[in-house]
Amino acid sequence: MSISLTLPIEYNALTRASKMLRDLATDINMDDEDSDVLEESPIEASIPASEGGIKPAEPPQVSSVELDSDGLPWDARIHTGSKLKLKKSEQWKKIRNVSPELVATVEAELRAALAASPESPITPTEEPAAAPPPPTESGIDPATVTNFPLLMTAITSEGIDDVAVLAAVNKVGLTALPLLPTRPDLIPTVAAELFGS
Repeated sequence: MSISLTLPIEYNALTRASKMLRDLATDINMDDEDSDVLEESPIEASIPASEGGIKPAEPPQVSSVELDSDGLPWDARIHTGSKLKLKKSEQWKKIRNVSPELVATVEAELRAALAASPESPITPTEEPAAAPPPPTESGIDPATVTNFPLLMTAITSEGIDDVAVLAAVNKVGLTALPLLPTRPDLIPTVAAELFGS
């Protein structure tokens, strides 16, 4: 479980807090495997612009996802929450004691997600209980849905059911909604499918 907060804070204070947390983690319980972790650059946070030396927020990067040396994006199911890479291999650091079967399954899903495209939609293996309803007239402008959090907010506010969401995600070649953050370039297409074009 993770919690995200957006607070107005000076950029230097955020950088100092980040360094203190890294130093504390190093002092507490760092074993040989952990010593392989790459040093992180100072945290770049989206902080609301205001007076007093606060760093302005950057616009979201919709088309890029950071990949490791295997060409895979970070995934919370198999990688550590710190999103660190190992120095030698530059692979995402894996969670301890994660089963090799789970790693293989998640990595296969991620590779399939990276290869997905609207030209190769997924056909569900099981028939849905009911056909997805056609897109209804909504107050959401699909052009404003540019990232995953905005998409989830729009889906929730419009009360779109899981069947319709899965059908829209399948049309862009993904097997499940949680894989969509690995392909942020497909989010506008899913939004257009769900909220009309």
